[in-house]
Order: sequence, then structure tokens, then C-alpha cells
Amino acid sequence: MDRDSEKIAWEFDESNPAVTKAIEMLCEGAHSMTPARTVGICGQAPSDLGRDFLKFLTMHLDSIGVNPDKVVETLLSVKEIETELIEVIKRNNKDPVKIAKELGITEDNSKYLLKKFASAV
Repeated sequence: MDRDSEKIAWEFDESNPAVTKAIEMLCEGAHSMTPARTVGICGQAPSDLGRDFLKFLTMHLDSIGVNPDKVVETLLSVKEIETELIEVIKRNNKDPVKIAKELGITEDNSKYLLKKFASAV
């Protein structure tokens, strides 16, 4: 689907459950490869779709790119979200099963978060 098409762009929604599930599956597949692959996203969606979508992206992606006018705002939000995720990891004693349950993610994704924030916990 061409999200920039004037004819069908109104039908496209990056926060649609099917889209977020596809992103989640792609990230888990990429992170489980040997060597692991990094995954990023750029464009309007990370900064325009709200905090819940940004939290979803922070839990799954290695990098997030945004338009210049949203850089500072998005960085501050990501830092706040990362602090919350680190607290979840600490509160659950680095147990991937407990982390997955609290965040509503897979155990593989919680293991990715443990690696991502290893230096902070």
C-alpha cells in the first residue's frame, strides 16, 4: 500500500493491530538472527501517533528517526519511556517471563529489552 497516495492514504494506519503485529514479528525475527540485525523506523509515525505507539516502537526497535521539528520532543519522550522500561526490568528482577507478562510482549522481546538496557540495570 502506498501511504502517500492521495487515493488510498486515508485507509493506512500505522497503529493498526495488523501493522504493529507485523512490526513486532519482523523485529523478533531480525533480533533472533545470528548475528542479530538491527531494525529502525523513520518518518511521521513515531512522533505523530502518540505515546503508546512510541512506547511500542521503543520496546521493539533499535532506532527511531523523526522529522527535524519533532527531534527534541521525541527524544524526551523516548528517554521517559526507557526509564519506565528499566524500572519494569528492575521490578521483575530481570526475569524475562515476568517482564513479558507485565508489558504484554513475548518472552523473546523481553530478552531483547534485557540486552538493550543491560548497562542500565
